[in-house]
Amino acid sequence: MAEIGPMKSRSARQLRSLCLAVAASIVVVLAAPVLVGIPRLTFHSLLAASGVPFAFSVPVLWVLFSRPSDVTARMALTAIAIIVIVAGYAALHYR
Repeated sequence: MAEIGPMKSRSARQLRSLCLAVAASIVVVLAAPVLVGIPRLTFHSLLAASGVPFAFSVPVLWVLFSRPSDVTARMALTAIAIIVIVAGYAALHYR
């Protein structure tokens, strides 16, 4: 049986928290129109309207769902970089 070291367990926890963040973001993005009371959207308009909130919420939830000891500088910089890239794309696309 393979021995699990501290680095393997940390990467497994980070992967688990990333998957949890993606799943939670999908649930939030799909449930938000229903909870707010927006009429049913077509699939194309739902994809277009939910792309930016999904891309913003995944890195934020990834950091929030991780243990404080697992949040490294590289992980935080990755999350901030994703948020900045999405904000730049949204600013250029929707101006």
